[in-house]
Amino acid sequence: MSTIPAELDVIHAYRMLRLLREFEDQLHVAIARGNVPGFTHLYAGEEASAVGVCLHLADRDVLCSTHRAHGHFLAKGGDVDALALEIFGKEGGACGGKGGSMHVADWSRGMWGANAIIGASVPHAIGAGFAFKYRGEDGVAVSFGGDGASNQGAGFESMNLAKILNLPVLFVLEDNGYAETTASGWAVAGRPVERAGGFGIPSVEVDGTDLLDVYTKIGVGVRRAREGGVRRSSMCACRCSTAITKVTRKPTARPARSSSCAPSRTASRVSACRCSPPDGRMPRRSTRSMRSARRARQRPSSARSTHRFQPCRP
Repeated sequence: MSTIPAELDVIHAYRMLRLLREFEDQLHVAIARGNVPGFTHLYAGEEASAVGVCLHLADRDVLCSTHRAHGHFLAKGGDVDALALEIFGKEGGACGGKGGSMHVADWSRGMWGANAIIGASVPHAIGAGFAFKYRGEDGVAVSFGGDGASNQGAGFESMNLAKILNLPVLFVLEDNGYAETTASGWAVAGRPVERAGGFGIPSVEVDGTDLLDVYTKIGVGVRRAREGGVRRSSMCACRCSTAITKVTRKPTARPARSSSCAPSRTASRVSACRCSPPDGRMPRRSTRSMRSARRARQRPSSARSTHRFQPCRP
């Protein structure tokens, strides 16, 4: 069992953990009932990662988030009512109700915003880190990403630039096992935390469900970034074992598949395959895509966009 650091406000940390989980649980119910517009990616199960990192940050520090940003927004000090109004597209939301779940932001708290593009938060943090160094400030820029973002070229370019320019940037990789709905076993080679070593950036792997483990090891990286020196940038991989859900609409009854690789579906229509990826095999096509392909084949030839390749008439 990890030792509780003397400087950690345990009551405040627990309140933040409960706030993040209760907010997502209530939002989960609202989405399943069809009351929330658009796509919504829940953060339930990763609360210790966001809280453990943000306990070290101040309002002057910058956090660049992902498409799964509710927990980051609240842990950075964002207003819970403003977040709820934004998700529901109402006036008074964090972005006036125009951004939605994947674009929440609060610049007064240093929350530079969520981003629906995988890995796009990484170069944004590089810009913030460069601004801190240029102005001679002791701010820290934190980039959150997932196992999907670890494969993006922009991430490697950003780590290279952070090392070359010696920027105060902390790369946090939240590995929940899925890049939205793609299991990391199908798409991620090796251990992503080791990739930072190729750029000479120190890295560490922590248990993303253990607040004390995250808080203790992240603190080392934040202090390194603030104090300067030749190793200001660092990377931390938080392994979050809890399965993450994405809910887009009310569930509909569907017959169960007999395949052992069929996605398990809860009342909220979890869009993630629960089984381990078979070695050397690719995932099966979804029933929806197979039905679309079948309908396309069954259409008469006259109905298939043959005019697309005809030359334009004068």
